[in-house]
Amino acid sequence: MKYGFCTGFASSPLFSVEISMPVIVKEFGFDFIEFPVTGINALSEEKFSDVVALVRELGLESNIMCNFFPGNLNLFRDNRDRIADYVKSALNRAKALGVSKIIFGSGAFRNPPPELDTDCAVRRFVDFIKTVLCPLAHETDIRILLEPLNKSECALVNSLKEGSAVVNLVEDRQFGLMADLYHMMTENESIEDLKFLFPLVEHIHIANTARALPAESLDTYILRCLKLIAELGYDKTISLETAALHGADKALGFLKSLF
Repeated sequence: MKYGFCTGFASSPLFSVEISMPVIVKEFGFDFIEFPVTGINALSEEKFSDVVALVRELGLESNIMCNFFPGNLNLFRDNRDRIADYVKSALNRAKALGVSKIIFGSGAFRNPPPELDTDCAVRRFVDFIKTVLCPLAHETDIRILLEPLNKSECALVNSLKEGSAVVNLVEDRQFGLMADLYHMMTENESIEDLKFLFPLVEHIHIANTARALPAESLDTYILRCLKLIAELGYDKTISLETAALHGADKALGFLKSLF
């Protein structure tokens, strides 16, 4: 098992890249840092080179990223060529950073207009993944992992079941599924679904209510999920995705004690 920290919600402004964070994440004992794609892609070439040099100097892995698309892009509104140009730029930077997996949450990007029925929205979503996203992911050998989000953040793909259905429709080795236990808890998803779909889960995010750090205890739902995946032998990657970095070392120790 490898443990990481997502920096997006703990940075100021949100989803920016703070050059001090990799040092702290390394000192706290995490195996990898999970940068926001949007923040990394917004850096100048000089600042991006500084980030790459720093994580290499620290010996800190940066093999997973999240926060894929910026909020000013929308799949159902914007020109696909414009979206494809962004994806190319983002994937090239991710590759240079050593990334092998990108988490595809990005609720604002994939949120359909209210007048579009769900079936049509899913078809257009799947078509975009198959014709734009996956071909570009193949070029960089980066896997894209779909993140189901709670309904307050996005109206499309709100559960592991719905996520697995999209993965099955896409049917591409570069496209898979992850589980965010915070979103699952918010939607009160059945923990049995996590058990049933466990073989598909390639990465996990956790946070307590209000994205608080699980420094000494976990919400009951999150704890039940973690105990389940521990019993099932989960040994891939898991990240804290919380609103604070301070105290994350204690949270990491508590998390490790469960496995």
